[in-house]
Amino acid sequence: MGSMWFVFKVILASLVVALLVSCNGAADKTQSSSNEANRVGTTPATSNTNKAAPAPNASPSKAGGTIEIESTPPGAAVILIREEDGSAGNPERKGSTPVTITGVAPGQYSIDLEKTGFKSFQKDVDVKENKTLKIRANLKRN
Repeated sequence: MGSMWFVFKVILASLVVALLVSCNGAADKTQSSSNEANRVGTTPATSNTNKAAPAPNASPSKAGGTIEIESTPPGAAVILIREEDGSAGNPERKGSTPVTITGVAPGQYSIDLEKTGFKSFQKDVDVKENKTLKIRANLKRN
């Protein structure tokens, strides 16, 4: 049983190293902003289950800021990307315009709107705690 536990710890350590390396490598390949979502944390080993702590991201939560997005014409796909410290986070689809995104963690974001037959729209924003940003985009035909 003791050697099995040792093998388990070696495999777990290898997985953690692989995850850290892949997260750092992804940050090197992105453009001008940081990826808070790639930070990795673990809970203290108090039981047999070691789980990674949830990473901060732009998902709804109790606090944070709000982004209201409208487009003409409506129905554009909304993509939210966290940006900070020179690398970009993972793009998150947030529905179609018009849309209100609540509980956005404070920080720098890129908002992309995409609709078939129209040029894409992109805007960089700074989300503040308990503040609402309003974005209105007039999409241009291709």
